[in-house]
Amino acid sequence: MNGKEALTIDCSGLKFVGPKHFMTGDLAQCLDKRTGQILVNVNGQVTNVHPLTKKNQPSNPSTCKNIFSYGDVCLSPSNEVKSIVSMF
Repeated sequence: MNGKEALTIDCSGLKFVGPKHFMTGDLAQCLDKRTGQILVNVNGQVTNVHPLTKKNQPSNPSTCKNIFSYGDVCLSPSNEVKSIVSMF
């Protein structure tokens, strides 16, 4: 990529149902184990830090500066009510 292109992964619903091969390696740590949602920070950047809980945080917290996720597929501080409901 030359810095001007963007990759869009088509997915919808409360779980990440897009191509699973995009969320492998280090990105596999960016999925919530209970809901399957992509973890994001307040800016929509994909991260391995859980936005709703303080326990079980990674020993090496990281944020992808150029990978973003929005909508139902992500678990963020701004959609916490919907995310908590979907866990039960």
